[in-house]
Amino acid sequence: MTNSRCSNGWALLALLFALDAFAASAPRRISSKLIDLGKVYPIYMVAGMATLIEFPGPVSGIRTGNPESIQYFRPDKPENEVTIVLQNQSAKPTNLIVRTGKKKYVFDIVPSKTVHQDTLEVIGDYGGAEIDDSEVELIDSSEKPHGKPHRKEAKK
Repeated sequence: MTNSRCSNGWALLALLFALDAFAASAPRRISSKLIDLGKVYPIYMVAGMATLIEFPGPVSGIRTGNPESIQYFRPDKPENEVTIVLQNQSAKPTNLIVRTGKKKYVFDIVPSKTVHQDTLEVIGDYGGAEIDDSEVELIDSSEKPHGKPHRKEAKK
C-alpha cells in the first residue's frame, strides 16, 4: 500500500508541475512586455474579440499582411494605441507591423479558438534588426594602394 501511495504522490506532483509549466507558457490576457525590436512576437486572438496594443510613443504607421484577416483602428487620441479585431474564425495567420517614429514592432497574429490576449502594453524596447552576413564576403578596404599614387600636374 505504501508503494501505491508513493507512486500516486509522484504522479500528482508531476501533473502539478506540468500544469504549472503550461500556465507559465500560455499568454496572459492582460500583459506588458519589454520588446526586442529584432524579434517577432505572437498575439493570440479569438474571432470577434478586440486586442488593444499600447506603445511607448505615437503610432505613425500600420501594415498588415492579410487585411481580410484583421481589422485595425488607431484613434486620434491617444496616439499610442492600436486596436485590432480578428475578422472571423477561419482567418489565416498574418502579421502586423507598427511604426512609431523610427522604430518598427512586428507581431504574428495567430487565430485561436481558446486563447485571446485582450491588452498588450509595450513598456519599452531594445535591440534592433540584425544583419544576416552569413553569405557576405567582407573585404579589407583600409589597405594601402600598391605602387605610387598617380597625379596629373596642372599645365602652366
